[in-house]
Amino acid sequence: KLLISIINSLLSICHESKHNISYNTIRAIGNISYWIPIQDEQYSNLWPKICKSIGFCLLNDKKLKNQWNACFAAGNALSNKSIPLLCNKTAMESTRDLYFSILTLLDKCENYKVKITAVYSLSCPNSRKNYGPIYYKLIKRISTALNNIDELVANGYAKQ
Repeated sequence: KLLISIINSLLSICHESKHNISYNTIRAIGNISYWIPIQDEQYSNLWPKICKSIGFCLLNDKKLKNQWNACFAAGNALSNKSIPLLCNKTAMESTRDLYFSILTLLDKCENYKVKITAVYSLSCPNSRKNYGPIYYKLIKRISTALNNIDELVANGYAKQ
């Protein structure tokens, strides 16, 4: 119960407008989601909220540091060894949506560091089973995104 309470608290504050709060909470959510037993019903009910929060940060937060941290959080979440054991349809769909959020960021973000971190997060799952039926779609989109990386125009360290 305590862990569920902690996760719910993190989920409720992860969209705070304060920069240092949002990037720290999204990283904490990612770290916790790495090892929670999501095949357990109480955690599988939280899994869609976790994936949605990480995906929201990936796609809606304009701060590069927050996007970068959300990529690491997504990588941790997608590394959870229990993903292939999910039976909850909503949890499975939210996992798929998280993959597609990362791919959308990979396609749209113009920052090289965020793109590389997005690719890293897609490579985190320890087994092909974690990818499910979208494995080949992911490989194709990653390869397209990386082939187009030379077209990025960087202004100093990071393009804003």
